[in-house]
Amino acid sequence: MAKTIDDLKTEMDSIKMELELRKMFASNTAVHILNRFNQVRDRSMLIQEDDPASMRVKDADEG
Repeated sequence: MAKTIDDLKTEMDSIKMELELRKMFASNTAVHILNRFNQVRDRSMLIQEDDPASMRVKDADEG
């Protein structure tokens, strides 16, 4: 059975969506989530570097 152009376009759209979903799920593995958490934490520590309260948190993490 021959496929029409509309059928092929629909199939292509479906494949594109599946690839986007796979990419999204791949970026949410445990390693990626932990890396993003560490990046956010590092940035927040830079912003609050001179704040004594943040130094207590840092000391508690190291301690």
